[in-house]
Amino acid sequence: INVGVDIQNNSTTTKDGDASAAGQKNGLFYSGRLEFTPVAEWMPAKKFQSFAGKEGTHLVIGGDIQVDDKNLNGAAAAAGGTYVSTKTVAFGPDVLFHLNGLTAYGEFRMSKATKEVVAGPAQQDVKGRFWNIQAAYALPVADIFVEPAIRFSKVDSDTSVSVTNAGYNPGAAGGAIDNGGDGRTIDIGINLYFDGHNNKMQIAYQSWKAENGSASANIIRIQQQINF
Repeated sequence: INVGVDIQNNSTTTKDGDASAAGQKNGLFYSGRLEFTPVAEWMPAKKFQSFAGKEGTHLVIGGDIQVDDKNLNGAAAAAGGTYVSTKTVAFGPDVLFHLNGLTAYGEFRMSKATKEVVAGPAQQDVKGRFWNIQAAYALPVADIFVEPAIRFSKVDSDTSVSVTNAGYNPGAAGGAIDNGGDGRTIDIGINLYFDGHNNKMQIAYQSWKAENGSASANIIRIQQQINF
C-alpha cells in the first residue's frame, strides 16, 4: 500500500492584496492518493503508461482526491469588479496493469466546482465527468520495440449541459489547445522504443468529436522523446 498527501498554493493568479477590499483570501491546493496491489512484487518502483516491452507483471489499483480551495479570479475591486471564489474537488479511481509486452490503463474522474460570486448571484455548482481507457503491446523487432497503442477518452466538463459544436481551436485567446473540449477522443498510434523511454518516437492519429453538433478534428502527431 502506498499513501501520499500534498499541499501547495492553489492555481489562482490573483493576489490576496488585490482582493482585500472584497474581504477575500486565497486558499490552498490539497491532494491525497492511495494505491494498493494484491501481490507485493506487483507494485512497480515507478509507474509508466507503457513499460516498453519490459518483462514482468504489475498491477496497481489507485484512487485520489484533489481540492483546489478558494481560487480567486476576477476584476480588481478598485475597478468596480467582483471576485469569484471557486472550490474545485476532483476524485476517482484508476487501474494500471502490465504483463510483459502488454500495458493497459484506465481512469475515471468526477469533479465539482462550487463558485461563489462576491456581491453577485447565488452560489453555482458545476459538475464534470472524465474517463479514458488505453492499451499498448510492445513487440521486439530487431534491436528495438515496436508498440501499437490505442486510447479512448471522454470529457464532459459540465454534465448539466450538452455542448454544441465545442470548437477545436488551437488559436483561442486562452492559448493553444492541444486537445478538443467536451466530447470524445480516439487515439491510435505506434511507439518505437530505441532505448526504452530514453529514446522514443511516437506516430499517432487523433480523432476528436464534439459532445453535440458537427464539430470534429483529425490530427496527426509525430513526437521524439530523448532523456539525458
